[in-house]
Amino acid sequence: YDRPMLQPAAEAFAYLRVSKAGTLNTIEAALHAWRSDPAAPPRAIIEIADNAVYTERLRIELRKGESLQIRAANGFRPVIRLLDWRVEGPDVLAVTGEAGSRFELDGIVVSGRNVELGGDLTQASFRHCTLVPGWALQCDCESKRPTEPSLDILAPHICVDISHSIVGRIQVRPE
Repeated sequence: YDRPMLQPAAEAFAYLRVSKAGTLNTIEAALHAWRSDPAAPPRAIIEIADNAVYTERLRIELRKGESLQIRAANGFRPVIRLLDWRVEGPDVLAVTGEAGSRFELDGIVVSGRNVELGGDLTQASFRHCTLVPGWALQCDCESKRPTEPSLDILAPHICVDISHSIVGRIQVRPE
């Protein structure tokens, strides 16, 4: 569906486009491209331009004042599928940040595990997202793990904004 795209204010930002058929074919590759460019601004948009499933280990660490938006291009609905990569515990989409850092997920489906927000991350926004309740659904659309959180908030001073989204349990455990 047609979704209004939110752009950062007048400040400069890095724009990285991801698709399975493109040069940047993983979210991790886009994060690496942003991080490895010494001239890159502290704000970045990673836009996913297909309906593919991205099975990746995503651990995002934002520095002081940085802002990252991971979004689906208008008309697309990509999936970030998190798997058990580590034997000793579940792998989550972990986002940590220093003071003044911001994270936004827009138009994305996250399945398999939860999103974890930690550190001194200042703000997180979820727009037009599905953080699959219970991490996955059974054939009858019931959650596979109904007691597991879709969103785990560890950051003590974070402001979380959720709009036009489907989200399962939210667990708040400020450090």
